[in-house]
Amino acid sequence: MEYIRLFFSNKSLLSLGILLTFFSGFGKTFLISQYIPFFAEDFNLTHASFGTIYAATTIASGIVIIYIGQLIDTTGIKKYSVFITFGLIASTLLLSFSQNIILLTIAIFGLRLSGQGLMNHISLTLITRYFKRCRGKAISISVLGHALSEGILPILTVLFITEYGWRATLMITAALMFVILIPMISGALSNMPKVEENFVEKTKKLKPLANEQWSIKKILLGNQFYLIAPGIFIIPFVFTGLMFYLLPIGDDKYWSTEWISYCFMGFACANLTSSIVAGQLIDRFKARKLFRFCSLPLILGISCIILFEGEWTALVCLTLAGITIGSGVTTETAAIAEIYGLKNLGTVKSVFSTLTIIASALGPLMIGLLLDNGYGFDTILTISIAALIILSLNSFRKSTKKHKALKSVWAIPRMMIYQKAA
Repeated sequence: MEYIRLFFSNKSLLSLGILLTFFSGFGKTFLISQYIPFFAEDFNLTHASFGTIYAATTIASGIVIIYIGQLIDTTGIKKYSVFITFGLIASTLLLSFSQNIILLTIAIFGLRLSGQGLMNHISLTLITRYFKRCRGKAISISVLGHALSEGILPILTVLFITEYGWRATLMITAALMFVILIPMISGALSNMPKVEENFVEKTKKLKPLANEQWSIKKILLGNQFYLIAPGIFIIPFVFTGLMFYLLPIGDDKYWSTEWISYCFMGFACANLTSSIVAGQLIDRFKARKLFRFCSLPLILGISCIILFEGEWTALVCLTLAGITIGSGVTTETAAIAEIYGLKNLGTVKSVFSTLTIIASALGPLMIGLLLDNGYGFDTILTISIAALIILSLNSFRKSTKKHKALKSVWAIPRMMIYQKAA
């Protein structure tokens, strides 16, 4: 009932948040993968060559986001949102008209940057910035777009590709974004208060840390970054790697492909439910404390795959993974706002968005390297669990002064950053 009241009292803004996260799906792996067979045929690409293009464009987009993402703090939110939306539309159209690998690469880069990266960035920054007492619930409502896109877009894409072809499907997609997103952004953000006016009241009662002027360098040199960054990095790193190789893992354990596809229903339901529950818990407790436990369901799910062989373990693993992803996205965003405040939220969020995107690119790559060097899936999954536990435990440390922070897990990287900055 609380969610219903919250939504209808802020329906234009929260509807925009849902739409932005929904349309971010057009730049995500689960949807782009539907086009891979057609890319391979039309551009004469092997799976390895497209994988290289995809990894390179993903990492490049993650690096660019750290610079473009911070502009949301200095540019009007409406102007910024419209600009990024046109970027996503242009990338979709470029992909539909691509006739060579160069244009294909540029288009994939644009989709990863403006879709997966900046659409999410706008939605979460916008909702976090304009909600305070019900921030957790508001974020959990806006991220419902993820579950909706994961459940709807693959089916619609396959149907449209079958009926009209992949290039025409992309043109239709671009037209829908223009017709739906642009008017929605214009209507929902036309009467929004300016950033400065909105931040004064909300930041003046927060801790001094939340009132600081955050730059990218200051974020990377601050001890707070190394308290939460490892946990934020390791979840998409392990999860994306697991999803990328889930079918080969299934073959190794004699699970049918059809069964695995059905198990994603458990993932979607758990993702949706956990994000709603997390929103309620965030409004009652601190998000940073809750984030410490987000990796636990994923750890338990991977453990089931290692310990058991039955097909039911796939459903259990994906359901538990859905709990981690659903609660993690909601809790992470609120935790960043609690720690860094709202004044430079766009800049701070862009740093962590970059971290997440790079992690999602490196996960499959590292697992592939381990497989090529003779490691089995059970060994790799055991290593993944160890990494999840170690880097998640890092978030339980208390904030320390800079000279004591070198005792953390990230001691060597931190020393290198300090030396370079000096």
